[in-house]
Amino acid sequence: MKLIFTCLLALFTFGFSYAQLLGIYEFNGLGACPNQSPNVTLPLVNSEFDDFSLQNVFCVSTQQVYNTKSWNTSPILNESEFIQFGIHTVSCYRINLDSISFDFRNTPAGNTPTWHLRSSIDNFASDIATGLSATSSTMFSDTIVLNQTTFSLLADVKFRIYLTEMGSAGAAFRIDNVQFYGNEQLVGTVDYYVDLDGDGYGTGLATPACSNPGGYSLNDIDCDDNNVAINPNTFWYSDNDGDGFGNDLNFEIGCVSTLPNPVTNSDDCNDASLTISPNTIWFQDIDNDGFGDDLTTETACVSTLTNATMIAGDCNDTVAAINPNTTWYPDGDGDGFGDPNYTEIGCVTTFFVPVLIGMDCDDARDDINPNATEICDEIDNNCNGLNNEGLPTTVYYIDMDDDGYGGGSAGDSFCDDPGVDYSSVGGDCDDENATINPGSTFDDTDVCGDLIDNDCDGMFDEGYDEFLCNGGGGETDLDGDGYDAFSDCNDNNAAINPGAIDIPNNGIDENCDGQDLVNGITENSNSNLKIYPNPGSDKVFISSESMDKGENVIVITDVNGKVVFELKMSVTSLFFCEIPTVSFSKGVYQICVSSEKSVSRAIWLKI
Repeated sequence: MKLIFTCLLALFTFGFSYAQLLGIYEFNGLGACPNQSPNVTLPLVNSEFDDFSLQNVFCVSTQQVYNTKSWNTSPILNESEFIQFGIHTVSCYRINLDSISFDFRNTPAGNTPTWHLRSSIDNFASDIATGLSATSSTMFSDTIVLNQTTFSLLADVKFRIYLTEMGSAGAAFRIDNVQFYGNEQLVGTVDYYVDLDGDGYGTGLATPACSNPGGYSLNDIDCDDNNVAINPNTFWYSDNDGDGFGNDLNFEIGCVSTLPNPVTNSDDCNDASLTISPNTIWFQDIDNDGFGDDLTTETACVSTLTNATMIAGDCNDTVAAINPNTTWYPDGDGDGFGDPNYTEIGCVTTFFVPVLIGMDCDDARDDINPNATEICDEIDNNCNGLNNEGLPTTVYYIDMDDDGYGGGSAGDSFCDDPGVDYSSVGGDCDDENATINPGSTFDDTDVCGDLIDNDCDGMFDEGYDEFLCNGGGGETDLDGDGYDAFSDCNDNNAAINPGAIDIPNNGIDENCDGQDLVNGITENSNSNLKIYPNPGSDKVFISSESMDKGENVIVITDVNGKVVFELKMSVTSLFFCEIPTVSFSKGVYQICVSSEKSVSRAIWLKI
């Protein structure tokens, strides 16, 4: 902090007339903000003080001081935020400035910001002086001695105070009693330049005069003298969102700007949003449904309204469920739930009994809705897509032949016995014949040769010879060898039948196994093979517990000795094979399984 000088007359000689107090900016009213031109005491005869003004900070009314907020909190100086004041001549005089003094302090939360004093002599490029401010109940004072060469014979000079590192943007910087010391010096006429737009910058040829002829400036550096907003001191701000309001953190100073979409104001509060600016209209949204009350509005960057929204049109701002997006449903049965198949959207509806909740699955019955209790009636009483939910149920199968056994693989759940034509026992393999079901007494004591699975266990005629059935049945045995035409591969030769011994290497298949015996291979009966089901239809299973290990060949031949199926497979333990026979014609087939050591065969009937 510089020492306040008490004896100015002794110090301000500088080779010309002694320094005097040229005038004081005094903020001595009840509120300084409404008056941008504060009282200036000791007014000069040949010079005038400029209006005390600000840029990109705002004044908060208070007593006795000029009180400003929204200061820069960064350690980097922001050239677009400042307080400005100055002095200019009005006659054939020049001003010699010796010093400037002012009183200052900041409000709580300001910490210790640094103030910077700059002048128009170098277009505000460098600091004349700096100092620290701090929170205090009384004002600090500082006096800045000016270089006599630089600040001599001035027709017009302006000063700016910038702040860096304000503790909080909400803290205020207060200033009062800004004083200029120096003297006025008669020098003759002054060159004035026409200033058509009145922005303080002129153009054209000089007009010498002792005082401003009116509409003139003391400089000729205006770049557009028809536009008051454009001059060498114009502040340009980038307007990224194109809403006509600029960003005070991105600016340039000059006649023109290289910024994208530049504007001359810095009032935007959100330069990334086109919808948010000082012209944004906010609507109060008490019920917080996203729609505001048309009659309660505020135009500002940031709104103080309750639940402020930019969308108007709410028809009832006390009920969140009612707004222009409300979906209405008709409630035909008056149970409080509407039919979801019919809707209207808007603040109001034409439905006779409108409700806000759909979900009714039967709008003609008031006992069926999402709040109803599920009962045992095979109806979705509570509209959740399920019947008898939460109730004890039993699976019942349709019993078309009423034999006590239901057919089909899947039943239906009922909480009560559905009665006739239903059974809680399934498994019926023929639900159109009451004599065929899992409880049938047939099959093991069945009539021979009916080829029907009477007890639904996957087999038929159990306990009987599949072809002879008690010595009867079968086709005529033409050659009298004991084998009918179904099993005999040559019913005209008694030496050829499934029970005959195959003679090796004679080119004749005596035992009907589909091939002639080869020396070195043992031929077995079919006792070690299991063939089932027999008779069968679309498939046949072959298994054995005593098959030779290693590679085995399965050959199936028809009654004419034609090979209809052949498969090689490796046997490591138990022998099992499933063979599809859908393509086989009905008739008798011989199944032969052979290895390097043995041959096993059996007869199978396709029905």
